[in-house]
Amino acid sequence: MFWFPPHLVIRFAPVLVRTEESFVSPNPWNGGTRARFTVEVYKLAPKNWNREAAARMGKLLGGDLFNIRSDGDGRSHRLPESLVELWHTKRLTTEELPRLLHGLQPSLRESDYFPILHHRRLEWTGAIFALFCLGVVILSLSVIPGDAPGGARKIGAFGFGLLGLATMLGFVGFAQRQRNRCHMQMEWILANLPLPVHDARAASLPAVVPSKSANPKPAGPPLDEFYGGIAAFERLMEDLLQDNGCPCRFPRFRATVERETDIFGASMGTWEQQTLIRLVDRRLRLVRSQWVREGREGQCPRCGAAIRRWEVEKRRDQVMDHMRVVPPEGVEDLGAPVDGVLPRCSRFFGTNDKRALRDAEVQYPVLSLADWIAWMIERQTAPANRTPP
Repeated sequence: MFWFPPHLVIRFAPVLVRTEESFVSPNPWNGGTRARFTVEVYKLAPKNWNREAAARMGKLLGGDLFNIRSDGDGRSHRLPESLVELWHTKRLTTEELPRLLHGLQPSLRESDYFPILHHRRLEWTGAIFALFCLGVVILSLSVIPGDAPGGARKIGAFGFGLLGLATMLGFVGFAQRQRNRCHMQMEWILANLPLPVHDARAASLPAVVPSKSANPKPAGPPLDEFYGGIAAFERLMEDLLQDNGCPCRFPRFRATVERETDIFGASMGTWEQQTLIRLVDRRLRLVRSQWVREGREGQCPRCGAAIRRWEVEKRRDQVMDHMRVVPPEGVEDLGAPVDGVLPRCSRFFGTNDKRALRDAEVQYPVLSLADWIAWMIERQTAPANRTPP
C-alpha cells in the first residue's frame, strides 16, 4: 500500500518511532478471528534516518501517523485522521479500531491519512504564495515603465495578482473540502458504534422468532463480530432474496428505506437505511429506468414494484440516499407487517440539530444488530413461497 503522494516519498519515508499499546479484538481481515493488535506511531522523515533520529527530532517532523498491526499475520493498516481523532478524544475504544477501519477502507483516499483538522498548513502555503505573487505585482509596477509595449506592466501585474488570488483560494478550498470529508467519516464512525437497546420502546415490539429457511445456510461467525459491518447486511439481503423472494415484498424493508425524518425539522438517516439502499442499487438493476428530477424511476426486475431513487446533497462531500418502493397490485407480501413500530440498529446522522436528533431517537427504538435483522426477515405467519407474476 502506498502511504504518501509521489512528491513526498522521493526523499521521505515513514519511520517507526514508538508503539502505543496492545489490545485484543476480532480481526475483520482474517474472518473475524480474535487477534492481538499493536498501535504503532510513525513519523515522516528522511529515508536515511533511523528510529532514534526520528524520535529525537519528532517535533520538527510534523504530526504523528498511526498504524495498527496484527501480531498474527504481521499485516499493518494505516489509521485515517477521522479514526485517530475520535480515538484520541475517547469517543471510541481501542478495541473498535479494526472493525471501523475495515468498514472505512474501501472509500479511503491517500489524503485521509494526513492531519488536517487541527492544522492550517495548506492555508499558510496558499497565503505565502499569494504574498510572493503580491511582491511580484509590486515589483512589476515599480520596475516596468508605464509606456512599455503591449501593456506589459498591466498584463504582468494582473496575471500575477490573479495567480496569487486563485492559488490562495484553491488551497483554502481544498483544505475545507478535506475537513468536511473527515467530519463526514467521523459521522459514519459514530453512527456505527454500538448503542444500548432502548428497553422501554423495544419492549413494545412483538416477539421476534427468526424464520426457518427451507435451505438453511451453514453457520458462520457470530453476528456480533460484524456489528455495523457490510457482511451482516449482505447476509440480510440474501435472506430477503431467497426462495424467489424480493426485498420489495417485505413491508419492514420498505418502511426502513423510506423512513423520512423531516417531521422533526431536519432530514437525517441511519447507517442501515443508507446501506440497504446501496445494496438494492447493486443487487437489483431497475428495468424501464428513466431519469427524473433529482434521481430516477424504474421497476424492480423481480416483482415489478415501482421504485423511485434520489439523492440529496446535505453539504459538500455528504450525500443522503433516498428510496421509495410501491409494490404492484396483486403481489402479496412475504414479510411480516411493521405493526406500528419501526426500530433501528444505529444512530441518526446528517444534521447538527441536537433536538431533532433526540426526538428521532426517542421515536424509533434501538435494537441490537442481531435482533434487528431477525425482525427484518420475519415472514408472514401463513406459509407462502409465492412466485411473483
